Amino acid sequence: MYVFGAVGLLSFFVSFVAGGSAVYLKLFGHKSFIETPLPLLCVMSVLTGIMCFLMGLLAEMIMRTFYESQGKSVYSVRATRNMGNGK
Repeated sequence: MYVFGAVGLLSFFVSFVAGGSAVYLKLFGHKSFIETPLPLLCVMSVLTGIMCFLMGLLAEMIMRTFYESQGKSVYSVRATRNMGNGK
């Protein structure tokens, strides 16, 4: 989830910058949306970000199902230290 989540956030950031740039050029640069590829980049980045988040969620669910079906934990604790009786 960390890898796909980071790529998804990066993709959303690119989309935000591209969308903001397109709107800025439309309002202050007097350029049409058709003249720049920024709206298309914005939409494609949003779709890529959504797919990355969903792939990360799917990978997390597959890993949890794999370990739970075998009765294993996802991690193992080798030793505990300074864990008294709680008194």
